[in-house]
Amino acid sequence: MRIAYFDCFAGVSGDMILGALLDAGLSVDTLREELGKLSLGGYTIEVQKAIRQEFAGTHASVHSPPRATLTNGHGPNGHGPDETNHTTDQASVASSFIETIKNSALSDDVRQKTLAAIHLLVEAESYVQGNDPSSIPPHELSSVDTLIEIAGAVAGLSLLGIDRVECSPLNVGGGFVKTEDGTLPVPTPVTAEILRTVSAPVYGTSVNKELVTPAGAAIIAAIVTAFGPMPQMKIQKLGYGAGKSEVGANPSLLRVTIGDLLAQPAPVTGGMQERPHRPDEEWVALLEANLDDMNPRYYDFLMDRLAGHGALDVFLAPVQMRENRPGVVLSVLCKPEHVDTLASIIFEETSTLGLRISEIPRRILKWEEMQAQTPWGLIKVQVARSAEGKVLHVKPEFDDVKKVALEMNLPIDHVYEEARRAWGPHMLDGHQQVGRFRERIAKKL
Repeated sequence: MRIAYFDCFAGVSGDMILGALLDAGLSVDTLREELGKLSLGGYTIEVQKAIRQEFAGTHASVHSPPRATLTNGHGPNGHGPDETNHTTDQASVASSFIETIKNSALSDDVRQKTLAAIHLLVEAESYVQGNDPSSIPPHELSSVDTLIEIAGAVAGLSLLGIDRVECSPLNVGGGFVKTEDGTLPVPTPVTAEILRTVSAPVYGTSVNKELVTPAGAAIIAAIVTAFGPMPQMKIQKLGYGAGKSEVGANPSLLRVTIGDLLAQPAPVTGGMQERPHRPDEEWVALLEANLDDMNPRYYDFLMDRLAGHGALDVFLAPVQMRENRPGVVLSVLCKPEHVDTLASIIFEETSTLGLRISEIPRRILKWEEMQAQTPWGLIKVQVARSAEGKVLHVKPEFDDVKKVALEMNLPIDHVYEEARRAWGPHMLDGHQQVGRFRERIAKKL
């Protein structure tokens, strides 16, 4: 699995992420070509080498006219900008951006993550201002720059073939920052709300500067699978994205480390410490959501769709929720690389407003499908073995058993047991024969 790990020791912003990816080998021409699928114009991407406290990095900056919108130069409604109502026009531009992404030729994964970052910005700003999220806030999404930074970062990771993104704790800076809304504490309310939404680990410093921007927080929240120390990986590329200016003692650089994941780290949950990897263990993701206002007829469709997009298991459990309302807990097990796809499906198909995501160990038996010769012909059986190869379970395929029982007018349990007995002589594989031989020797001694 190809992984990218971001070291955010000097904060993070959209231009720093772009700079780090370009410094790690992403072609700016390829990136421009990919972003051309958005059909947005009126912007330029400038790339230049920069030195921050004697360390070299790449500074990427997006520039556009203050009112840039779509490629044809018209406003969101096909007309020129309406200077008489600046706030309304900005909200329309933001709404137009969202529609542009939805209708673009970008890949599904890039589209979904870009939209996820934008919705995080929308919901965070609406929350801190006490507004309805359906009314697009004008500040963070009122120019092309922010959209290109978000879409460029997501598309850049895709172009570099990244399967998984992890991140260090975020240095948010400290002090106060001047904004259009006045002087605000660092992190700003919008940035803090985005980071709270994804439970991102953060820390502050004595520097009087905003180190994590709202756009940077939204990108990280949309692309990162896990926060923590660097995982075990084989490093292939390094990239350094330079910030606009220095930030005190630390060089204003964001480092990205790209390589192959060697082993999935074991998170510490509920006091469980990391332990040696076993051949019959793997790490899986658990997605959970509480549902209490959803049409129960939709659950069957939801479970089928999740299973068809990589879910290893999907199950529902009844619970009693707030105000004594009956509800269910939706639980989905999947490979870590399928989290984003399945999370998007859950948000699309259910009424939930949030998900709990965790990584847990799973110990599994190896199984294979075989054939058992019965008086009524061959019946498939599933044979499960331990990590050492010992046969533990033999389970006839129910559909085959049911078919024979109906055709031959036989009790289904009779057919089931006969199929299991038919495979019985094979259960004594080499490991079991040796084990039983040792037991007999031990008894004689």
